[in-house]
Amino acid sequence: MRVNPYSFSERLIENGDFEKWRVEFFQSTISSRSVFFDIGANVGFFSLLAAKQGATVHAFEPEPLNLSRLQGNLQLNPDLAPKIKIWPVALGDKAGEVDFGRPLSDNYGHSSLLLDEGFDRIRVRMERFADLDFGSFDERFFKIDVEGAEQLVLEGFGEAWDSPATTVFLVEVHRQYGADLDAIVKIFASRGFRLSFMDESHGGETEFVPDGGDVALLARK
Repeated sequence: MRVNPYSFSERLIENGDFEKWRVEFFQSTISSRSVFFDIGANVGFFSLLAAKQGATVHAFEPEPLNLSRLQGNLQLNPDLAPKIKIWPVALGDKAGEVDFGRPLSDNYGHSSLLLDEGFDRIRVRMERFADLDFGSFDERFFKIDVEGAEQLVLEGFGEAWDSPATTVFLVEVHRQYGADLDAIVKIFASRGFRLSFMDESHGGETEFVPDGGDVALLARK
């Protein structure tokens, strides 16, 4: 991957220290049987990791500069690129052209459907997950990291909730950007998912909701 030396998170990627617990979880969970949906793919770290595990990958990234870097990182990995399909769209609760917020800083990983006064506005295409065709599969893994718009993504699943496939969600619930953790938990619980949370301090899972800050929610069915 080409990394930005001025980005703290990308320096961690370069040094092999980026989100180690998540990396280990992905490596132990994702296989060649998996279809991996990277919703909020950014520059492609987890898409490439899933493809390396043998998964078929659908990477969703609407922000143009992130999208360009994602495409560039796939070109650097010609052995993995055929496993990854890029969708240059946002996922949400409806289909159509929408305003999308891009931060005034160069940290475009914080771009979001939730607009802020500190953001520039650009227009992007939004789709509902339920309206897209991904073929058939027996095992699916979702990573959702959309800077506070997690509930909007889930509200676009519609009949896709009813898939018989074994399903795992890893949802970054950005409470600091206004995401409603209780509402998201209810969405999963009402559909029979087993829920837990990543405990970063101990490198494991817990059934207890962490106090304050963002939350990594795991849902399995």
